[in-house]
Amino acid sequence: MIKISKLKDFQDLWCMALSALGGKATKREIGNFVEDLIADDLVSIPFEWRGSWQTDMGHQKTNLKTKGIIKVEKIGSKSYWSFAD
Repeated sequence: MIKISKLKDFQDLWCMALSALGGKATKREIGNFVEDLIADDLVSIPFEWRGSWQTDMGHQKTNLKTKGIIKVEKIGSKSYWSFAD
């Protein structure tokens, strides 16, 4: 089981989900993947973050983008996230 104990852990979770989804995915696909992990008791999120984990993970995604670890590519009306080169 993966235990999220600090906000920075969401960066690892984002990257893990992105890798598991083939290295390119929409934010919704990543969120759905993480929701499935939570539902299957494979990821544990503290009770106080249960209602806001998507927002918290979104902030950490922004940190990953700023650091140049991930990038976003817009194709049509969808934005696809992938690892930076």
